[in-house]
Amino acid sequence: MDASNTSSATSAGTARTTAVQHREHVQRALVALESALAEPAPQRLAEWSDAVGRRLHDLRGEFARHVEITEGPDGLYDEIVAVAPEHVHALDLLRAEHTEIEDAIRSSLATLATRGAGEADPDEWVAARRQACTTLLGRLVRHRQRGADLTWRAYHAELGSG
Repeated sequence: MDASNTSSATSAGTARTTAVQHREHVQRALVALESALAEPAPQRLAEWSDAVGRRLHDLRGEFARHVEITEGPDGLYDEIVAVAPEHVHALDLLRAEHTEIEDAIRSSLATLATRGAGEADPDEWVAARRQACTTLLGRLVRHRQRGADLTWRAYHAELGSG
């Protein structure tokens, strides 16, 4: 085996391994946000908003790391294209979801920062924030599953098992 083949064989799957390992960090951030959303909010709007905001901020950081691992140079998506170029369109859809999810996180953080100022009914404001964040959680879960399925298909086909 020549040196270029050895290097390629050694590095194959590195981005996939990093992405799989980081998946646990994203999962913990999702669970922490869900827990914060479930906390009581009546008569503690500021505390509730701060707690949800902290968990959402943590999720934003983990999601930014996910985007870096998948879209960055020599990231998972580059690795998938190298082993299974037929998945380029699906990867483009996942990239677009990254932007949409990042925008939703930013929007939720901005709205939480207002702590419902000017709202006539704080309970309705909290309910709307919970709905928006729960919708975001669902989008993230579905995104992660699509990415996991695509990654499995790409490497499964590469191995000739399919």
